[in-house]
Amino acid sequence: MPGPIIDIEADEPGGRPARRSGGIGCGSIIAGLFVVLLLAKTIASTVIDYQWWHEVGQLETWWQQLYVHTAPIFYVTLFGYGVLWLVNARALKAAGTSLGRNRWYARISSLALVQIGRAHV
Repeated sequence: MPGPIIDIEADEPGGRPARRSGGIGCGSIIAGLFVVLLLAKTIASTVIDYQWWHEVGQLETWWQQLYVHTAPIFYVTLFGYGVLWLVNARALKAAGTSLGRNRWYARISSLALVQIGRAHV
């Protein structure tokens, strides 16, 4: 008779998944601050442009210009990310696993897919 079945996906002895603490972790806060630091020049430039257009009295023109320049990039990036994410999820399913079983891979691959989707705009 074969031995007991061992679930290699379990994080704790006894076959129970590991408990996760709720809330935002320190790593998420550091990653968020890093993203803000990378985007600091763009944020500052946008604020300065907004103030200048407001001072000139052409704020409606600024909003239209912002929409015309950023909306297509946003929509194409979102569509590209969706297609690439779907392909990634289907490939993992074909390999016999899923994004839910590999949390760190899911996070890292999602960030990489956003960058790849954005790069082809």
